[in-house]
Amino acid sequence: MAGAAVSSVTVNCSEVGADRFGFAANEGADNVTAYTVSPDGSLSAATSYPLAGRPQHVTAHPSGKKLYASVYTGTEGVAQYTIDPAGTLSQNLNITTGVGASPVFVGVEPKGRFAYVIGDGQIHRLNIDAATGDLDGSTAVAVNGGNSRKLGFDPDGRFAFVPNVTSIEVFRLDQSTGVPISPPVSVALPVGGFVDVAAEPSGRFVYVSAGNNPGTLLAYSIDQTTGALTSIGSVPSGNTPFGMAIDPTGRFVYVANRNSNNVSAYAINPRTGALTAVPGQPFSVSANTPNSVTVDRTGRFAYTANQGNSTISIFTIDRSTGALTLQTAHAAGANGPQFFALTK
Repeated sequence: MAGAAVSSVTVNCSEVGADRFGFAANEGADNVTAYTVSPDGSLSAATSYPLAGRPQHVTAHPSGKKLYASVYTGTEGVAQYTIDPAGTLSQNLNITTGVGASPVFVGVEPKGRFAYVIGDGQIHRLNIDAATGDLDGSTAVAVNGGNSRKLGFDPDGRFAFVPNVTSIEVFRLDQSTGVPISPPVSVALPVGGFVDVAAEPSGRFVYVSAGNNPGTLLAYSIDQTTGALTSIGSVPSGNTPFGMAIDPTGRFVYVANRNSNNVSAYAINPRTGALTAVPGQPFSVSANTPNSVTVDRTGRFAYTANQGNSTISIFTIDRSTGALTLQTAHAAGANGPQFFALTK
């Protein structure tokens, strides 16, 4: 190397810790699309990867080396991809047993040791190989209580929060095996409808979006021993809240409102967990049917996957106030995006 001539050098600059790639699950096109994320949050043109069925949800392993997609029709199961350093995907596993019928969700607990799939009204736990990030379908363990389309975790991977139509089921997770411990602690919801859930980074508070028109954002404190939830108030959301996200600092929560085509935004009181409306909210997505909202790991950008007109809306986040400024509604490159995930 010391004596070799260097003919060309390429330098790619980005903010430390910033996400470099984005991935969308496209229900209407039976595929996953991959994007490169620029330092200004914008997306490259999409590259599509076909699936033998309709994906509902997609999530990346914390290592950034694997991507998992839940496929709920056709070849029902979980498709696993390897993410190469350039963001290109190659499918290397397709798990069709041990994940239930019509899986609608796949998530990874924060430590990256276990994956959880919601299918057939159950929660299915799979081991993840620590060296490779590969899912192990032979380790599937199922428990009742997964009648939801979403599942959330506390930041230490101790609890799984499963929103159902009328309640939140809180499972303690066995720290050796990852198995959800039954029976769960159940908390009745004051309103029903589509529901999502997210815990803020300190692990003291969790937020639940529920209801239809109007929607409601519910706030709860978390018992650090049992995971039981205690109500600490609620605020209004938009029409049919369908997906939500909390910024990595734990200061702001965002809710994608499917049928009012906007995003509700609230500031989180770090001491009490109470919510205060962000000035200017709700924020228009300038598109139709936002099914999810995702915040990048730097807290600078937010994205909504807009099923109605097949776009990804890109927002800049004011890190002082939490307000969103729409950059553009980027063509998704495929029909019917349901969820958008980010990774390094």
